[in-house]
Order: sequence, then structure tokens, then C-alpha cells
Amino acid sequence: MVLMSWGALIDAVQEAENESSVIALETEDVVYGASDPGHVVFSQYITSDNCGYCYQYGSPAHHKLKNDFPDRFVYVSYQSLSYGDTDTTRAGNTANYNWPWTTGGAPDSYWGDRLDERASGCGSNTCYDTIFSSGGGMTAATTSQYSMGAGVSGSGSNLAITITSQFVGTGTAPSNVYLYAALTEETCHSYTYSDGSKGHNCWKAWLTSGNSYKSQSGGSGSAFETVSLAGGNQVSFTWSVPASLVSGGANNAMVVAALMTGAPSTGASNEHTLSAIDSSMNPMDLSMTDFTYSNLDAQTTGFLPGDTLKFDATVGNTGTEDYSSGGQIQIYQVSSSGSESPIGSAVQLNSLNVGQTQSISEQFDTSSIQMDQNDPQTVFRAKLTGTQGEKDPVGNNVRVVYAAHDMVPSTSKPIANGNTAIDRGETLDFEVTGLPNDNVDDLGSMTAEIQTSANGANQWSSDWFTGGALMGVGTGNERYVFTVTPPNSAGSGDYDVRARMTDARGQVGDWSPINSNAYALMNGLPMVVTSDNIDEAPGNCPAYPGQPTVKVETIERIDVSGIICDAETPLDQLVISSSNPAFRAWDAAAGEIEVKFDVVQTNLQNEVVTQPIQFTINDGEDTNTGTLHIMVIENGAPRWASLPTQSFNEGDGSSVVLTSYLTDTDNEGDFASPNDLILTVQYISNSSLMTAGFTGPNGHRLNIDGANDDAFGTGMVVVRATDSDGQYADTEVTVIVANVNDAPTLDVSTFDNLKIKVSDEFNFDVLANMYDVDDPVEPLYVSVSCDTWKTGSRYNPLDGAIKAWFEEEGIHTISIVVSDVHDDLNAYYVTVEVIDSLPLVWSENAQSGDLMAHADNLYINENPTFNVTHHSGLGLTDVAIEWAICNKDSGICTDFGTEDAGNLDSVYTFTLSKSQGEMLFHDQVKLTVTAIDSDGFDRETSVAAEFDVTEERPSEVVDDSTDDTTTTDDSTSTASAIPSLAVIGVVGTLIVLLIIALTLGVMMLRGGGKNDDLGMGYGAAPPQLGTPSMPMGMVPDYSQLPAGGNYVTNDAGQTVYLSPDNTDWTMQPDNSFIRSR
Repeated sequence: MVLMSWGALIDAVQEAENESSVIALETEDVVYGASDPGHVVFSQYITSDNCGYCYQYGSPAHHKLKNDFPDRFVYVSYQSLSYGDTDTTRAGNTANYNWPWTTGGAPDSYWGDRLDERASGCGSNTCYDTIFSSGGGMTAATTSQYSMGAGVSGSGSNLAITITSQFVGTGTAPSNVYLYAALTEETCHSYTYSDGSKGHNCWKAWLTSGNSYKSQSGGSGSAFETVSLAGGNQVSFTWSVPASLVSGGANNAMVVAALMTGAPSTGASNEHTLSAIDSSMNPMDLSMTDFTYSNLDAQTTGFLPGDTLKFDATVGNTGTEDYSSGGQIQIYQVSSSGSESPIGSAVQLNSLNVGQTQSISEQFDTSSIQMDQNDPQTVFRAKLTGTQGEKDPVGNNVRVVYAAHDMVPSTSKPIANGNTAIDRGETLDFEVTGLPNDNVDDLGSMTAEIQTSANGANQWSSDWFTGGALMGVGTGNERYVFTVTPPNSAGSGDYDVRARMTDARGQVGDWSPINSNAYALMNGLPMVVTSDNIDEAPGNCPAYPGQPTVKVETIERIDVSGIICDAETPLDQLVISSSNPAFRAWDAAAGEIEVKFDVVQTNLQNEVVTQPIQFTINDGEDTNTGTLHIMVIENGAPRWASLPTQSFNEGDGSSVVLTSYLTDTDNEGDFASPNDLILTVQYISNSSLMTAGFTGPNGHRLNIDGANDDAFGTGMVVVRATDSDGQYADTEVTVIVANVNDAPTLDVSTFDNLKIKVSDEFNFDVLANMYDVDDPVEPLYVSVSCDTWKTGSRYNPLDGAIKAWFEEEGIHTISIVVSDVHDDLNAYYVTVEVIDSLPLVWSENAQSGDLMAHADNLYINENPTFNVTHHSGLGLTDVAIEWAICNKDSGICTDFGTEDAGNLDSVYTFTLSKSQGEMLFHDQVKLTVTAIDSDGFDRETSVAAEFDVTEERPSEVVDDSTDDTTTTDDSTSTASAIPSLAVIGVVGTLIVLLIIALTLGVMMLRGGGKNDDLGMGYGAAPPQLGTPSMPMGMVPDYSQLPAGGNYVTNDAGQTVYLSPDNTDWTMQPDNSFIRSR
């Protein structure tokens, strides 16, 4: 009945065959409570694709046990399509295998063998922890007697599988042992659960005798291998099976093997399974056996940036087979995100026999590591990679050390332990604790310091503290204890306390939060400070000024600051009295006592000695007495009476004779005339407010004048009276300069030479340029008017800005009146020059005008070329050259055009042609230029540059005239009228004929003569025709220059011809050219 009830309970959490749908159970929080059973445990697990309990609980529970105990747990999953039909060939029910399990229901699992332990159903991710921890139906006594190995690797298109077994126990090995062997997928890519997840170790084929196999649809295997373990020899079996049996090939293949007494699935008896293994438990095992570090710069477990760390790593062969297949050892720094940065170079792994080790060392400079209290350590990793055939090539091939950041410590607020109201002479303990903020220090390795200050004064000192021992070590209540003992001279009141820690590396932490009003020091007594007790003066007492001195028979006031002090009571709150007749009054507000001594006391040596006054001093709480010794001397210095305040308006002054305010005595105390005193100005408190000096009579008239018409305020003049003995006395004259209102002013420098374009917007910020020495400037007190600006122009009284436009050229006047709240005003009349456009002037040279134009080929029946240059530096842009071809006789213009010359920085050259035909006699070319200059103004030529066509290209030019008109073979400078070639030819012919006629006539009249008297043609020397030769390096005009060059304008504004033979020719005022390079 008990077994039936237990089975019924188990069946309650199985998937029933007749369930129409899978109900997803709420997932419980996983708490992994399994413990190491001490030996290998074998489970055979029945699962199905559509089994909700399987993929939610059963499969994750098996996989977690495998992950947590990889060398203790071996299992195989028999995964069918549906939990209603579990004994399918896909799950392993093939011809060679006698399916011993139920044919429906999942999850279900059998531990050991079918009869050892069974766990039907699973409702949490920990459902198998108990059965695993208790041994799973197997014992260490049995499993420890057998050594097994399993491995799988890729070999072309096949999988190479090896399983070894050996009896290592005592006594006789059992007989009738069979090898249960299966090929599985480590991750079940072939079978996916209904929720999309994938299980593990799902069955794919049986590994049967004779190197055969049997899968769901292939293979010829029919029986499992029998194993003979007699004699303790290792038995090895191998298989070569298609890699296609496993989705993922060798990387996803897992071999599961078990030794069984009796053929698998026959259910022989308890302890049927002797031992088990899978290919993840390969006996070939290399391990990172040790990884440590040390700080080469400090004997500490942590480090500071800049320390050098030394790392030592050891690899050992911890398996059961010798190793010689290579690999590398590398040490890394691991970032907080998990990325690895190598330290040093990888070291090749030696061949290691079982038990052998190999060690490496590296050093690392920590300067680049950023300390972070939230990340208190840096991870370093030693890793073994590139090994072949290991049991666990990942898990134990890595070791990690955590190098602690040696952080700066922090300190908690000091806490008082006792009554915080301290009477004079009493003490109080303070406890100090803190945190090292790292894994390096603790309170015992750190030191503490503590300071105190009057509340809020931030005048910190540790002088009052003693102790500092670490108390409560090992009790969990460790703290440093300090004792404060305020001196008697300390001022009473509240005091603050702070502390800080220093760690073993000398890193000093920040001061702790201040314990404000940590303790109160009770009231101290007021005292009279003398040279004998100056060390007992309270710390807040001003510097001791020394023994006071007064003159006899003179009412004197003594400032007792630094002479009478109370640690906590201000001087003006003390009550001071005395019964001494020399004591006249205590002025608490001024901090002065008033005294008058009648005599000068001397000793037997006639030396002046001090005279004592005993005071009674009360601070509102307590009363104390003290004696002040005062030196009383003869009175011989001038004395001032109070001077009246001098007042006058700004820009004015005052004058006062000071003789009547002076008295004087000689060294004997007798009256001396004040008229003989010399008065001087010693100090003027504000020289920008006033000047001061003395004039007659007797140089006693003080003249005080205002520094300027705008300065006003209060100041002080210190004057000195000096007698004939050199003794002097100073006094102060208070001066009041009354304010007299000044009208505001306006900076109108913006309007200097201001030019704007017609219809351009003009803006002027009146408020920004308005100044008033007496009052804030207000835009509402400004009026602006102009009769000639465009409608819509205005002054805005809200922002103080003028916005205006002008539609007509010329000088426009704007009236601006600025005033203040006192109705004082200044009026300004400013002018604006409005321009539509500015002229561009043609010139024949670069020393005047703006533009030059030069024409080439200006002949009848040819097309002229023009060169236009700009030399006046106007910064022209958008240059347009408009041209027209007209006839001077008819006045008709036939051709027009525009050249876009850019900014005309260099010579602009263009050639013109008529729309019909070529140039005719009396054709005229007109050039006009428009542009924008660098100030944004439009520019244009007021007249056109005109070029007349008056001749054909001459074949030879004989220059025998002195006409000022400049002509060349093929060019003409800016517009000059020249007679046509035809006219010149006619005139020349007539002159030649006339000369011939006259010559013949003379010859006929003379009737002959000697040959040497004959004229031209009769033996006389021939005339020198043609133009005389020019000096070397000079040509008369541009026609003599080598062809093919171009013109430019140099920095001096001259036209320069750049010849193709690399020579330069500079044009002269007479149109000739001189070679300049």
C-alpha cells in the first residue's frame, strides 16, 4: 500500500497520456541544494518534446547537476516526440535494445539501473538533488574499483570514439560484464522542446560490438560489447561512425558509457551498474594548479597605481595520462566588462608527464589602472589554451586572483563618550572609527588623528588631544580613543571635532564629517594681559599692543583691545570699572578707557615709573580683577580740538584756518604759541574725490577742493601739527562733497565720417552709448528727430534703439536729445552721409584714378582686344564691364555686351567682335564698369572709356613727328582721335611731290655745278631714315615686345608685361617699356 501510494503521488506530476494540452507550471526559484555523493552517479532520463514538466524542470534539473558535478554525474536522455509514446526508435528503442522502460509518461528517470532508484515526475529544478546526493543507487565502494575513459573527436566525415575500462580494485574482477555505450548530442539540436528550449545528452545511437552502431534509422549493431577485466589490464574499444549522426558533429558529440553486470536493460539485480563515464570526463587533464601575485613595491596584499605586481602561475598534469600535444600559458588583466588584456607573451606548454608541472612569471606595471571604490579589486587571470584531448579544457584550465585596490580610507564622524559639557580642567573621550574602503587594510593597520576647532571657525588643531590607542581589538567594536583636555586659556563655547585615517601605505583619507558642537567648554574668566602673562591670553585675543603711555594732566583714551580679553565674551560686552581716581570712564562701544593722571611718578633715580590701575571686569557670568600698569609722561606735544566737518558741492571747495583748534606746550609743560606750529597734510582718503593743502596765514589755512565736477561722496583728510621740538599730533577732518546733478551724455563717435547707402537700414543703440554719472540711463528720456529720413524710421523708447532709412543722397542731420529724471539734458546733432553709388575713374596711369583700359588690334577689319585693370585698392567684387560698339558718324550702336570680371584682382582681357562684319572706319568701342567695393557701396564709371577705329594695320611705321598722341603698330591707349591712314597718305604724297618739284627747279636754275654741291641723289650722303635705335633694355612701345605674354599690375600700380622668354617689362608714362627682370 505504501508503494502504491508513493507511485500515485509520483504519477500526479507526470504528464498523463490523455492530456490534451501542456499546462505551464509557475517556475519556482531555483535553490541548488545537491551535495557531492563522493562517487559517480548514472541516470537514464525519459523525456518528450511536448512535455512541459520536462523542459521546465526535469531537463534543467539534470543539466544543472551535470554542470555542478561534472566529474560525478553521467546521464543519457531518451527523448521522444510525445510523452504519450515514449518507447520510440528516436528515443533508443531499436532492434538490439530490449526497452525496459514505460511506454508512456514523462518525465521519468532511473538511477543506477532500472531496479536501483526511480524518480517519476519532476516539479522543480531541484527535484533530483536528494536522489543524487544520496548516491543515486550506486556506492563509492563499487565505483572506485573501476577506471573508465571515453573520448570522441572528428576524423574527416566520421567520429573517432574510444572507450577504455580497467579493474583497479582488490580481489577478482567480476565476469559477465557488459559495456553500455551510447552516442548522444551534448546539446540537443536535433530535438527542440515545444517552448523552443533544448535539452542535453539526448540519445542518437548505440555503440555496439565489432565497431558497429545502431541508430534510429541506420547501422547494423545488434549487441553490446562484453568486457573481460581479469588481470587488471586496460580494455579499449573503438568505433568510427558517421559524424552526421550528431547535429554539430564532433563539437557537439558526447559519448556515454557504463559497465554493467549483465546485458543492459535486462534488469539483473541491484548494483547492476558498476561505474559510468562520459567523454567530458576524459582522464587526460591539465590544470592551472596555482596562480599567485606579489607586490614588488610594498609588503601588502593590495596595490597602488604605479606599483609593480609579480605574477606566478603553475600548470600541472593532473590527469592519468602523459601529455605532449602543446598549448599556451598566458596571464591576463581582466576588465570590469570581462575583456582580457594579455600581460607579457604567451608561453608554450612543455610536454608534461603525469604529476609534472610548469611555472611562468610575469611583471605588471599598474599605472594604467584606475582605482574605484565601487570596484575594489582588479581581476587577473592565468589561462591554459590550445590543449588537445583534455577531460576539461575550460573549467580547471583557468585560475583567477583578485588584486585588491589599496584605496584611501574614510573616517566616520568622531563620537563623544561622556558628558559633552566640559568644565575648566576636565577631559572628554572621543571614539574614532573608519573604513579602509578596500580588502587590504583594517583598523589595526591604520592610524587615526583628531582635531578640534571653535564652532564654525575652521581653525583646527590637535594640540588638546592625547591618546589615540586602538581599543576593543577582536570584539567587533574596534575604535581609536582620544582624550581632549582644553587649556584654561581656551575660550568657552561650542567646539567642533573631526578625524581622519591614514592606512599602512601612508594614504591619508579625507577629514570625516564634522561633529559640530561636539562638546561645550564652559565659561572662562576675563583677564588683564601684561607682558608677564601674555602666554595665558585666550587664543581669540588680539595681539598685545604693549604697555600704554599717556601724558600727565591730559585726559587720554586708551584702546584696551589686546590688553583686556575674555575667551568668549566680546570686548564691548564687558563691564569694566575701577576705584582709582585716574580712571574716568569705560567706553564699551569704542573699546577704550578714559584716564587722567595728575602727576608723573619717578623713582629715586628720577626715572619715570609706571602707575597702576586695578580694574574689576565682569563678562555677564563671572567677575575677575586685574591690574594695568600705565606709563605717565610729561605733556609737550601739540593738541588738537575737534575739527568741524567740511561740506561743499561737487566741483567746489572749502577753506578753514586751523590755528584756533590747536594748543601746544613745551617740554616743561609751559604754554607755547600755536602760531609757530607747522601744519601739513598727511593723508587723503580718496584722492579721486578731493585735493587738500595749506596756505597762509602762517600756513594754517586748509584748502580742500573737489577733484572734478562729477566726484561726490565722503572722505577724510589727516593733518599734522609739528612743533619746534619735532613732536607732532595728527587729527582727522571729515569732508562731505555733495552731489550736484549732471545731465547725461551720449557717445556719438559712431557718426564720425558715417556713410550709408540709399534705402539701407541704419541702426544706432542710443542706450548703449548713453552715460550718466548720477543716475541710471533710461530710454524713455531720449527724443530723436529727423526731417529727411524715410517714413517708418523711428526711435524705440522701449529698447533705446534708432532704426532709420534714407531715400535721398546727401547729408542728413539727426537730432538726439538725452535727459534724466531731473530734466537736465544734452542735445546732439549728428550727420549721416547717404550715398547711392560712388564713382570709378578711368586713368592713363596707376598713380591716379581707379581703372586703366588698353586696346590691342584696334584696326579696320580686325577684332580688338581689351585689357582692363584696377589699381586703387577698393576691394572690388561683382565687377561687370559693359561694352558697346557704335559708329561715330551715324551715332548708331549696333553691338552690346557685358563681361563678368570677378574681383578684377589681375588684368582682365577680352576680345570683341561685331555681330555682322568687322570693325569699320569711325567705329567706336565704349567701356563702362560697375562693381561693389569692400564697404558694400555700388561703384560705376561716370564716363565711358572710348576707343576709335581710325586706321588700318600699317605695314611699316616711320615715327618722325612729335605729336603727343600715342600710337603703335597694333594698340591704342584710352581714347584719342587719330586721322585715318588714307588722309595721311594723301598729305604725305603731296609733300613729297612738292619737295621733288622744288629740287628740280633749283637744279635747273643753277645750271649744274660740282658734284659735291649737288643735293640728294647726286653723290650726297643718304639721309638717316627710320627710328633711331633705343638703348638696350628699352623698347619705344608695346609693339616691340615679344608676342605671347600677358599684362599684370604690380604693387606700385604699374603695368608690367610678362614676356614668354621669362623677362619682365615695366610700362613708363610715355608708353615705352623698360626691362625690369
